[in-house]
Amino acid sequence: MWRTVALVLGVAVARLVYLWWLCPYTLVEDEAHYWEWSTRLDWSYYSKGPGMALVIRAATELFGTTEAAVRLPAVVASAVAGLGVAGLAADVSRGPGKVRGPMNWRVGFAAAALFLLVPLTQILAIVSTIDGPMLACWSLACWGGWMALERGSFWGWVRLGGALGIGFAFKYTVLLLIPGIVLYALLRRGRLTLASGWQPLATIAAALTLAGLTPVVIWNAQNEWATVRHLMGHLGMAGGDMPVALLGRESRDRGYNPKWTAEFVGTQLGIVGPALALAVIGAAQGRRWWRRRCVRAVGVLYLLLCSAPVLLFYLGVTLVSEVEGNWAAGGYPPLVALGGWMVALSLARYRGLVAVWRRQPPDERGLRPWWGYVRRKPELPGQIWWRNIAIGRSISY
Repeated sequence: MWRTVALVLGVAVARLVYLWWLCPYTLVEDEAHYWEWSTRLDWSYYSKGPGMALVIRAATELFGTTEAAVRLPAVVASAVAGLGVAGLAADVSRGPGKVRGPMNWRVGFAAAALFLLVPLTQILAIVSTIDGPMLACWSLACWGGWMALERGSFWGWVRLGGALGIGFAFKYTVLLLIPGIVLYALLRRGRLTLASGWQPLATIAAALTLAGLTPVVIWNAQNEWATVRHLMGHLGMAGGDMPVALLGRESRDRGYNPKWTAEFVGTQLGIVGPALALAVIGAAQGRRWWRRRCVRAVGVLYLLLCSAPVLLFYLGVTLVSEVEGNWAAGGYPPLVALGGWMVALSLARYRGLVAVWRRQPPDERGLRPWWGYVRRKPELPGQIWWRNIAIGRSISY
């Protein structure tokens, strides 16, 4: 656990050093917009909740009105998200039920490292936008949901409701996590490890979530539901506040454009990178576990359901309109946790295979048998993808 904490905090300190003394860039448009909000605090704002305005105001009050101070919340959110993904992976990988013993922090360390290497999260760690804090809240809410449903934890319900409420203040799509958790609970009904008298705990979680929604609802009720019309305009819907042409989109009258879906899928591959391949390997492994009735398949199911609703929602939106690549960002903390799980499993198996391979007698040329795909040493898909991610991102630095 402490190695995981040291990794995440060490990267956060390096980013702070960069932002305070080495970064040559002024604020981008969104950052400047959110800073402007922070100078005029309100219950909510035209297009977003009050989350970014509040955290930027706190940072600038403490450290002055500088680019580094405005970006400080991004660094903090990235660290929280990294630890949340690590804890989620370390806990879920143990399987459901009240498991004794420490969490699997080898898996947690791999998940945290993978999270820090994803291109999208690297950008969000130094650019102060709503997505960074939302990812932090999404990862904590996923972990809280697992603790509440499979560990019988009181604090799991509190973490779930609190993270959803706070996340809504940053980005409304955090609520798309709820359908995934509800579907998981329905599929596992009768086998969940719920605390006795869990209904009041669920009520507490719901109350905390609604508390986060309240400021946004109050502001919109006072301002003719401007945010609703803004979101409708973003989706190119009738009744929205922006003409479709103003958004650079083709008229809805022309029907579906396959380019919208292709661009969305291609963007996801670009901003997440090879970590998606590790998540696919995890889904395949979960299927094999399910066929063998291995309890670890339950954890894979949970992580997939925590990411599926938001990804499928925006994939569906591409049937009627263009979608920005970062809109579905919330679906990736659980997938990165799954990918980190596969990294840990692959490396453990890889070390065992290498040990066996080294005991093989060499041939007359002094060479051992060919056990890999492109080299003699044993290779595994998860180990290959992890090596490419680590080496590739290191070269990019």
